Amino acid sequence: MKNSLEKFLSFPPVNGFVSLLIYAFYSIPIGISLLPPAAIIFYSYNWLFYSFSFLNLFLFCLITAFSIFVFFISALIVLGITSRLLTLGIKPGRYSIGSVTFIRWLINAGLHTISLNMILPFMVGSGWIKLHFRLAGCKMGKNVFLNSKGLQDSYMLTLGNDIIIGGDVDITCHIFEGRHLILKNIVIGDNTLIGCRSYVMPGANIGKNCNIGCYTVIRKDRMINDKSIVVSIPGLPIRQVAKFLNDKQ
Repeated sequence: MKNSLEKFLSFPPVNGFVSLLIYAFYSIPIGISLLPPAAIIFYSYNWLFYSFSFLNLFLFCLITAFSIFVFFISALIVLGITSRLLTLGIKPGRYSIGSVTFIRWLINAGLHTISLNMILPFMVGSGWIKLHFRLAGCKMGKNVFLNSKGLQDSYMLTLGNDIIIGGDVDITCHIFEGRHLILKNIVIGDNTLIGCRSYVMPGANIGKNCNIGCYTVIRKDRMINDKSIVVSIPGLPIRQVAKFLNDKQ
C-alpha cells in the first residue's frame, strides 16, 4: 500500500497538483497573519486621506512601516501555532516516503522554511524567536538565548535552563537514510553552550554544563557526558597535527 502511494505521488502530474495544494495551504496562515497589518493600513488610509497633505502622507508611511512590524509578530505566532497543529502526534521513528507522517512532516518543513526565510532572521536573539519555537512545540527551559533560527523539527527538541545557542547553529531532529525519514529526539542539558555554526544531528543527547566549540558536528545518537568540552579540529600547522597523532599512538 505504501509503495503504491509512493509511486502515485511520484507521478509528475499528481506530484505537481499536490505541490499546488500544499502551496495553497501555506497561503492560509500567511493570510491570517496579514489581517492585523491590513486592518491598520485600511483604517489609517480612511482616516488620513479625507484630504491630501504631505503630513498625512508622512504619517501613512510611518503607519505602514509599523504594520510591517505587526506582520512579523503576527506571522511568528500564527506560523508557530500552525506548525504545532501539523505535528501533533508525530513520534520518533522510521517513516517511508509516501507515509502519512512523511507527508505531514514535509508540509511542516515547507512551513518552517517560510518562517526561516521571511520572519525568523529579524527575530534572532530576542524573546520573540523563543516564543515561536515554544509555540511550535520546543520544550524550552528558563534563560535560554537563541542566536540562531536553525532549529529544525523543534517539536522533538528539549532545551534545559541557561543554554546559549550560538549564531547559525543547525539543530535538526531528522535525517534521511535510503528512502526513509528518520525522526529522533534531541536533548540539550542545563548550562550548556553550543558554539556558532555547529551542527547537532538527530538522537544527540548533550549533558549539563557542556561547552560545544564553534563548527563542531555532534553526530547522530551521540551521547555527550556532563561537563564535557567538545571542539572541532582546529587549524594547526601540519607538523603539530602529525606530532599530536603520533603521541596518541
